[in-house]
Amino acid sequence: MQVKIYRTVEKFLQENETVLLEKESVSQLILFNAMANRDLQTNQSMIFGRVADEFHHPFVLFANVLPFNLLIHWISGTVIKEAISPIVDYIIGNNIQITGINGNKAICDLFISEYKKKRPESEFKIRLPMDIMELRTLKDIDLVKGIARKANNTEVNQIAKWMVEFAKEALGEEILYEDQIPKAARMIENGRLYTFEKPDGEIVSMAAASRQLVNGICVNYVYTPKNYRNKGYAATTMYCLSKEMLNNGNQFCALFVDKRNPVSNRVYSKIGYEIKDNQYDMRLIRN
Repeated sequence: MQVKIYRTVEKFLQENETVLLEKESVSQLILFNAMANRDLQTNQSMIFGRVADEFHHPFVLFANVLPFNLLIHWISGTVIKEAISPIVDYIIGNNIQITGINGNKAICDLFISEYKKKRPESEFKIRLPMDIMELRTLKDIDLVKGIARKANNTEVNQIAKWMVEFAKEALGEEILYEDQIPKAARMIENGRLYTFEKPDGEIVSMAAASRQLVNGICVNYVYTPKNYRNKGYAATTMYCLSKEMLNNGNQFCALFVDKRNPVSNRVYSKIGYEIKDNQYDMRLIRN
């Protein structure tokens, strides 16, 4: 197995975009990073590469764009050590900085095992265990009374508050309310943020269509305050948002969900979302 490092992001896309698009929901982080940087040359802080056998058959694609985690995408078949070890050797041998790793559980386990052989003192910690879900066909559900609609400028402060709560609850992160106000305003202006409004005019849930992909769109910021949960607000919001995204020409909607929250994940399944793979966010806490 040999590692190939690309000098330009454009060349990486020319050779690998087709295979990445075969499982776009799963490969979306690498694909999105590549497309966002496609006009640039690679460097120590932005690496795009692949591992292939002696016949140039690729097994795995990877990208390390700081400050984000190393992203590893297995193309097909069973994950094997022989295709992961060369990535570890390249990273350590060339003093490449990594902050962690994102990939399915088998990839993460193999990478960490090989990495610790070279760096015995290193330590990785699970930040977030996720499943990647995909929706192509909506299933009908009973919608609750009210309306799921695009958020408006009068709701910026409320949405910023929910973003803080979402980060703390879903990601275990403390973020500043003041920093979320301009972010919420931009998402509202772009028409990507939806809220559910009860018949009395109160908004009680939100979801966002945040990352536009080549053939689909990624949904996130699905959040309902605790006192409004289990009432169907989130399901109705997600149903209406997903329906509009599909009607707008997207072939699918993708969603990263927390494996530790099976109740919410069952709601997405009722709408038509299906699990395509798992995705673990592992952070390097000691090197």
